[in-house]
Amino acid sequence: MRVGALLAAERATMLVVTFVGSAAASLAGGAMMGYVFVTKLFVKEQQ
Repeated sequence: MRVGALLAAERATMLVVTFVGSAAASLAGGAMMGYVFVTKLFVKEQQ
């Protein structure tokens, strides 16, 4: 019983870590894309 609970907790922890990691990665990717887009737009406006 205790081993099963331990495995379940470990699995849940891994799931949360994976979810948070992917969310952070997508946020960072979105921020980078937005930054590049705005920078390109700004440079185009300057010319």
